[in-house]
Amino acid sequence: MKFSHEYNAAVHKNAQLKQRGVVDFSSPESCQETYGAGFVGSICDPEGMDRLVDDGLCPTFEDVAGHLQRDYRGENALLYQYVLKLDPNAYEERQETGDCVSHACRNAVDCARAVEILLKGEPEEWVARGATEAIYGCRGHGGQGMSCDQATRFVSSAGGILLRQNYSDLGIDLSTYNASIGTAWGRSGVPANVVAEAKKHQAVYSARLTTVEGAIAALHNGYGIHCCSGQGFSNTRNSSGFSDPRGSWSHDMANSGHATEGLDEEGFLIQNSWGAWNSGPTRLGQPPGSFWVTKSVMERLIGAGGTFAVGNVRGWPARSLPDLGSNFPPGWTPI
Repeated sequence: MKFSHEYNAAVHKNAQLKQRGVVDFSSPESCQETYGAGFVGSICDPEGMDRLVDDGLCPTFEDVAGHLQRDYRGENALLYQYVLKLDPNAYEERQETGDCVSHACRNAVDCARAVEILLKGEPEEWVARGATEAIYGCRGHGGQGMSCDQATRFVSSAGGILLRQNYSDLGIDLSTYNASIGTAWGRSGVPANVVAEAKKHQAVYSARLTTVEGAIAALHNGYGIHCCSGQGFSNTRNSSGFSDPRGSWSHDMANSGHATEGLDEEGFLIQNSWGAWNSGPTRLGQPPGSFWVTKSVMERLIGAGGTFAVGNVRGWPARSLPDLGSNFPPGWTPI
């Protein structure tokens, strides 16, 4: 696999940091320290992005879905709530290596899947949340970190989506997150039988976001987002659940909500992959490890050029559907 100079330099930097003992993912706090020390989890690869566009796999959202953009004031799109209805523990999983891109991409896909099932009424079964290992394993090298375009390509074309379950017929158990699996596959490649299984379930829709208005439209229409940038954030939330930009991280995080009601100002929910790494008040039932950011901050994140929307997931057929409504949790109604 051919990588750009920027990509190779980032992998080399991560290896040097590891040799110096700087790389440590043993706790939420050490994750923050590792990225703050310059670890490159989300690698910029302009050549990879160009290939993704040239192959027709990732149009610009604003070009193909401009009709979805409108004034969404007075409305909330809390995609994470749908995920939590299907899996209350969904956001407790914490990365244990430099695989933030796979976690963020998986979280975006899970948002789209959950909305399709619970709100859009797709005749599909949730089964379990998505798995990260094959996404990280597709990066094509044994070092740490990967580019967002690689993850987008895998879940939408080169591979697909696997779940947190035991694939005993494939000889691989993904029921519990195992960082060593994705790490090993980076060097050896994702096994062909695993790729074939993943291809049965793909994110049919993938697009690059270039404006905050596009991100708002994507979220309000049920598309999950993951965003690669160099911006770091405070590990404390203010009284409104917002966190201030602070420091620099080469990191990928999911964007799973937009709200104009119930917050002190318009906000975008950012979901990190470090577990309960931050503290402070929460709003609108936000999950552990998440924080709200302002519209101007979201514009800055998108401006980094690595923000993607994913959706229209080929899901897992429901085993019985006498009445789709009967599959909703008791007493629950769509937001």
